Amino acid sequence: MVTVLIVDDSKWMRMQIKRALEKLGCIVIGTAENGAEGVKKYKILNPTLVIMDITMPVMNGLVALKKIKEYDQKANVIICSSLNQDPMLAETQSLGAKVWLTKPFAEKELHTIIKKNFKDQLIIPY
Repeated sequence: MVTVLIVDDSKWMRMQIKRALEKLGCIVIGTAENGAEGVKKYKILNPTLVIMDITMPVMNGLVALKKIKEYDQKANVIICSSLNQDPMLAETQSLGAKVWLTKPFAEKELHTIIKKNFKDQLIIPY
């Protein structure tokens, strides 16, 4: 089973991501409105996957990614951001992000990423 923590300051985006993930049989075990809350919930919930925005109040996604990876080097993090800048993409990869998903994204694109990386853990067989 793929358990997911969604970290995004947009309530609408959290709902969109959740809806798309649930169609695959993923279980959204938590959401957070900023990076600080995301790091805290990661340590409590220990999800299979984190889907996280970059630009957020309190703590941005880059700092949160770094803190999550310091806590758990094996953490699976997908960055989902409307920022599509090569230096930032390279930085997230160097910090250990698995994938960069650019907003707005097609639901099918998210499904493809999840199936590719977590196929053996999905509840709904594909």
